[in-house]
Amino acid sequence: MKKFIAILLAVIMCFSLVSCGKKVAFELTQNAFFEISKSVDILKQISNDIISAWTIGIYDESTLKHYGDGFDWLCENVSLSRDDMLDGLAYYKSLGIQPEYVEILCDPELGLYNDYYEYHKEAVRKLYDMYFYTSYEETGILNVYDKVFTGCVMLVVYSYEANGKLSEIEQSLTSAETKIKELSNKHSNYEHYENIKEYYSTARTMYNFCKLPTGTLEQAKSNINDYKNTADSCYNSMYYFFQ
Repeated sequence: MKKFIAILLAVIMCFSLVSCGKKVAFELTQNAFFEISKSVDILKQISNDIISAWTIGIYDESTLKHYGDGFDWLCENVSLSRDDMLDGLAYYKSLGIQPEYVEILCDPELGLYNDYYEYHKEAVRKLYDMYFYTSYEETGILNVYDKVFTGCVMLVVYSYEANGKLSEIEQSLTSAETKIKELSNKHSNYEHYENIKEYYSTARTMYNFCKLPTGTLEQAKSNINDYKNTADSCYNSMYYFFQ
């Protein structure tokens, strides 16, 4: 009788451990799923704006170079606000940082600006055309790249850097990666493990592309379409379980 009770307790304990393990795996996967889904939603918007800017940069080059109108024309054709795009111009300009100017502009005793980016955020609202395109000097973002469309695309990227969306995605994907690593170490046989890995990998690849778009316009369209389709497939396969 004692032997039977001991066996019964062991069986109960085993089931309890298995149940606990599945709960942990579920929670890790669910949390990663939400983090990745949030990132993918933003990445879809960014990728759409990249394609829009790329297309305009190729087919509307003369309009973009029209003094006073080009910047606003680009703003009208992406989902970013005009303020976001102005901050993107400021962010772009702050990358060409010149230490001697920073020492003057950002001197704590003078109290002018906290950093070079803050200085340009103010200046760009008065001189945005010079930051965007000028025919007489090489300071505009459309001037510094070999192709006009590259300047348009990078302005969209810089605008998402400036408004914090790319940083938000990086944080979410890093958080998801940590959870997936824990899942891999302890629960790699969990039924949704492969799906969540593919979902994360797709989102990370899409993020890397949006940070630095490459290829031709048609290749970019094809790649983005593939990323979206794969991400949607992963989402649909798991949504029912983790909603």
